[in-house]
Amino acid sequence: MLEPADSRFAAFYSDYLMSSGVEGHVERSDILPPDAEVLGSMLARHSITSDELNSRIRFYREHPMRWRHVLLEVRENIRKKQL
Repeated sequence: MLEPADSRFAAFYSDYLMSSGVEGHVERSDILPPDAEVLGSMLARHSITSDELNSRIRFYREHPMRWRHVLLEVRENIRKKQL
C-alpha cells in the first residue's frame, strides 16, 4: 500500500521519534529532538535529502490518509525495535 518513499520516510520517522524519547507514554518535557548533526545522520542513513523531507511533509499534509498509513508503519517499526 505504501510506496518505497513512504516506507523510507516511516523508517526515518521511527528513528527520529525513538531518538527524541518518544517510546510509549512520556511527558512532553521529556521529549528532546535530535540536534542537527544527528538529524543529518538519520536522513543520510535513510537516503532522504532535506528537500525530499520537506516535500514529503507537504505531501502528507495534503494527503492525510497516506499519512495515517505511514504512521501505522511507524508504530509497527517502533514496536519491533522495542522487542
